[in-house]
Amino acid sequence: MPAKLAQTTSTKPAATKPATPRKRSTTARKPAPCTDPPHSRRTAKSSPKTESSTVTPSAGTKQSRLIALIQQPMGATLDELMTATGWQAHSVRGIISGTLRKKLGFKVALTANSDGVRAYRIDA
Repeated sequence: MPAKLAQTTSTKPAATKPATPRKRSTTARKPAPCTDPPHSRRTAKSSPKTESSTVTPSAGTKQSRLIALIQQPMGATLDELMTATGWQAHSVRGIISGTLRKKLGFKVALTANSDGVRAYRIDA
């Protein structure tokens, strides 16, 4: 019997594949479908308001101070606008771009004087 047993068992180790790292899929996942009703999504942007619009900032607000400074004939520098409102530079530029130009429809120009100092000014 021991001879039969020796024939059935192999002395060779079983062949194994070398470990390879799994590759991740390079295709992007599709977003889940929207379940909101179509009327709840904003599809169109509102158009910019004109100067004759009834939307005006309340008196005494930082936005009204900003508009008053920019409406001066020489305009106002970014530093002047920052000290008048207490905002950081990116906030002042954001109000000028988003609110004054787009929402209120003002035509704000950026001019530079002979010293190279840039000033924001509302064109009449």
